[in-house]
Amino acid sequence: MAQSRAGKRAEVGTLSMRSAFSRLLLALLLALMPTAPTLGVDYISIKFAKKNQLRTSFRWIQHNPRLVNNKSMTPVAVEGESAASAGRQGTSRPDKVGIPEEFYDLHLPYGAVGKIFFVKRSGEVSTCTGAFAGGGHTVLTAAHCVLGIAGDWHSDFIFVLAYGTENQEVYGIECAAVPGEWGMLEGNAALDYDYAFLRTTRASTQGSLGITHGIPPAELMLVGYSNNFKNGHSPLRVSVETFADGPARLAYANNPLSQGSSGTPWVGMSTVYSLTSHFHESEKDVMLGPRFTEKTMELLNYSRNGCEAG
Repeated sequence: MAQSRAGKRAEVGTLSMRSAFSRLLLALLLALMPTAPTLGVDYISIKFAKKNQLRTSFRWIQHNPRLVNNKSMTPVAVEGESAASAGRQGTSRPDKVGIPEEFYDLHLPYGAVGKIFFVKRSGEVSTCTGAFAGGGHTVLTAAHCVLGIAGDWHSDFIFVLAYGTENQEVYGIECAAVPGEWGMLEGNAALDYDYAFLRTTRASTQGSLGITHGIPPAELMLVGYSNNFKNGHSPLRVSVETFADGPARLAYANNPLSQGSSGTPWVGMSTVYSLTSHFHESEKDVMLGPRFTEKTMELLNYSRNGCEAG
């Protein structure tokens, strides 16, 4: 779908400009196109034209009562998929998990977290967790919250910072980008790249988390939302003890969160080391997240630049 749409746009761009009328017609056609997908070896991205952003704003004004009350919203999660647990030795994995608690402190790291709302191709309104990370214009979340596993882009994205508090703020989205591997690989191999960045139309008023592909500390803080706590109305934090699940994933056991927690950042000292991606295939209480790499940082820079090569 993305390839054909991008191809059509390229064809339009090669039309001969023989008259003022043809130039005007071309401008109108491009203005009416809601999105502009871009395919690359290292990334897959989609931009939202100003007209599309305005349309999205009006749509969410219509959804506003449901948005505030969190009704008819479907939290997104990838369940039942995982890579093999090679690299884990015996049953010596850490399993310390704290008790999830609500918070209303807007100082970092908590103030950078919010909820992403979007519409699936089926028309269903859905949610994930996201956080400003790596800069005041970039929101980190899971790739499956942006581009579905089946290859369909979600649409009408908005990011509600500090959702569920008196200080919540709405941010429009200019573009979204996922790793190229997310679109090219399948199954567990793709899930190793389950992260994405959304570029917002304005800068965060509460600052941003850092992001790193360095070695994580043994204990991290999950900061986000979960549908099994107040139906996803309130921001939560919980401390977990992590361990490696092979070279490309981090994990923690005794997962206390459920759907809606996809994209939740795993934070240590206001720096993100991974995010909530999917449940382990054979151990349903184990949550997995991708290990960030240099490619993650390259995708971040690409997103910072408006989803354009620098």
